[in-house]
Amino acid sequence: MECNRTKLSSVLSYIMIIVNITSGLFFTPWLMHRLGTSQYAIYTLGMSIISYLTIELGISEIVTRISLKYIIVGNRQQVNRLMSIAIRIYLMIDILILILAIVMYFFIDSFFTNLTLSEIDLFRNVFIICAATVIVIFWEIPFEGLYAAYGKIYVNRLVGLGYKLSYVLVTVISISLYNSVIIVVLCYAVLTISTKVFLYLYITRKNNIVIDLHTHDREITKNLLGMSGWIIIAIVSSRYFYAIIPTLLGRFSNSFEITTFSVASAVEGYLFLFSNALNGIFLPRITRMAMSNDDEGITDLLIRIGRIQLMIISCIIIGIIGFGQEFISFWVGSEYKNAYVCLILILIPCIVHLTQTVALEATFAKNRIRERAIVYAVGTIISTVLTCILAPEFGAIGAAIGICVAELLCYEIGMNFVYKKMLNINIRHFFVQTHLKLLPPLIISLMTAFVVNQLIEESTIIVFLTEVGIWAAIHLILLYTLGCNTSEKDVIKAILMYR
Repeated sequence: MECNRTKLSSVLSYIMIIVNITSGLFFTPWLMHRLGTSQYAIYTLGMSIISYLTIELGISEIVTRISLKYIIVGNRQQVNRLMSIAIRIYLMIDILILILAIVMYFFIDSFFTNLTLSEIDLFRNVFIICAATVIVIFWEIPFEGLYAAYGKIYVNRLVGLGYKLSYVLVTVISISLYNSVIIVVLCYAVLTISTKVFLYLYITRKNNIVIDLHTHDREITKNLLGMSGWIIIAIVSSRYFYAIIPTLLGRFSNSFEITTFSVASAVEGYLFLFSNALNGIFLPRITRMAMSNDDEGITDLLIRIGRIQLMIISCIIIGIIGFGQEFISFWVGSEYKNAYVCLILILIPCIVHLTQTVALEATFAKNRIRERAIVYAVGTIISTVLTCILAPEFGAIGAAIGICVAELLCYEIGMNFVYKKMLNINIRHFFVQTHLKLLPPLIISLMTAFVVNQLIEESTIIVFLTEVGIWAAIHLILLYTLGCNTSEKDVIKAILMYR
């Protein structure tokens, strides 16, 4: 049963990603051209506000870990106590967010000094909608952890798929009737709130979760708060770069640079989705391995999943390096050519850390979140300082340099030190079995991309798609013949021969 649920969750995850990317490839440029650079920059700022106000504070991960132990021993009452206390904590944080949002609102004009007066006025309205959305949905976040604990991630993925399709459809219809960024944000708010309410009702009613805000349990509260401090730092820092940079660009640069960076971060977001499609699915298994001190088992799982992740993200990264300039020109317009430079800088570090999500989850399972939090916090500081220094002169490219340097130093060097020394993962064996063994086909694929791009000089969308198609076919053949091991080839053959 668990195996079937894992497979279903994995399939739904990748279907959702394909839908996200496909819709994004068409929806993003359409929305940019409908709204214009100025309004789209305001939209990006609004989404960044939501991102860093609703960044998961880590309690859902703790909920998964603690509730899984209660579920295994059949202690339903403790699960109810856990969720009641988690909700109470988040409601208190919700009040703090409300106060913070009010303060931020009155300082919008003094902070975003490089935006025009009309952009400031428009952003005020967008900010109100975004802040209200955050306040309404924030309390539901801990329940995300129950979906992993109860093996219901596939439900979460299915609902997410429906949400994405609905958002694109409703937004396209609404914008066609009334062209305004306010309408886009309102569509997002209504659909997001509706989805969160449904997810809450499903998991609580399906598993008879009873919430009592008057519940007190010193041990559970101590576990939640004791673990969450470092987890908050780790998780907030992990995606802080992309959430806060539009705000920093609004402070030190202009709306055009915000939009340019949003193009690069959108593509990075697609890559992040691909590599993290399996995120959370293996946490119960990793937790059991950690409880039995099965370090070798965690290393083997890291290699198996890491190879799959590298095969997937290499297709995107090499494709962007080889054909990125033309892609951006066709996708959003040649005026955003600097987004290609931003993309290269952002994607370089991803080759390593986006293949290590199993190790990342092991930091939760083995309670080594403190070390991860310190590394991530240092990365956040480096990125922020470099962005503040470079953005006034170099705009979006300066922000991308800050991210690249921070991730290389902290995600690649710092976190691999943690994995080796603190988690006892055989990192050398991981790199040999994953990156080193896949290096030959990836190098040949990269050279092929440049050759194909240089041989065909005509620049039309049909020619471009033909170029990418030729290269993609060669890339997949190279991965299969030179990269895949015997078991991976057997899986591919089984899928192709399945009727």
